[in-house]
Amino acid sequence: RALGYGGVLTGWHRSVEDCLAAELGLPDNAAIMGIVPLGRPEGQHGPVRRLPLADVVFDSRWDVSAHWVTDPAGTRFAGPPPTTIAPLSTPEARPERRFGWLDMFVHEDDDPRDDGGWENTERAILHGFLVDRRRTLQLKCRDLDAEQLCQRSVPPSDLSLIGLVRHLAGVEQYWFRQVIGGEPMDRLYVDKDGADRAFIDARPETVDDDWSTWRAEVANSDRIFEGIEDLAQLAPGTSTPIREVLVHLIREYAQHLGHVDLLRERIDGRVGQ
Repeated sequence: RALGYGGVLTGWHRSVEDCLAAELGLPDNAAIMGIVPLGRPEGQHGPVRRLPLADVVFDSRWDVSAHWVTDPAGTRFAGPPPTTIAPLSTPEARPERRFGWLDMFVHEDDDPRDDGGWENTERAILHGFLVDRRRTLQLKCRDLDAEQLCQRSVPPSDLSLIGLVRHLAGVEQYWFRQVIGGEPMDRLYVDKDGADRAFIDARPETVDDDWSTWRAEVANSDRIFEGIEDLAQLAPGTSTPIREVLVHLIREYAQHLGHVDLLRERIDGRVGQ
């Protein structure tokens, strides 16, 4: 890619393996494990959801430009501006790791999560775990400004804290309002072609609106949940029981909270728990 070629690892059908071997001149003791067609892309083949190569490909060390790097003609980049990436290789650029209190993110008196103690029912426990995961997302984003919330701090990933907030707002909207509530709507942060833009369109100027959108979707989710009496009932038009939706949301938040910990520590050194 850095030399302007496009390529993709692909497979083949067993019925044509002999033809491929003959075409490639392979000896009998060679086996095809994968094929990578290469070529130079032509025309408007974008948008490419990455930074320009010159901003991420270096020669020998992070800050030495590679003169041989070239982007294919016609590439239209949709990734974040280079200023949002923090170099990883220079020690002086790495924040010092620190806990908020002892080995915890915050003092126990400042922790908004319940961490158990709910009524001993499936409904209360599942909803309690979901609420705590939402509170954890807010907690791990505390005390950061808009630029920091938008920082893609673990390159080359396009993940950012506010990008995850946007993504999880879309998750709440889809599973509660569309799957459970049956409400017709346009998906959040999805363009007319169906591409998810929650991460690549995250910008400092929209941070306040992004948080407001997430809080509104959480409120909608809780409103819909309050109207459900039986967690075994199926969501309208699907074969998905309500309890499965709750477990899915808990899992979705939990996996992304791991991303949040890494992003936050890379931004200001604050260690998660």
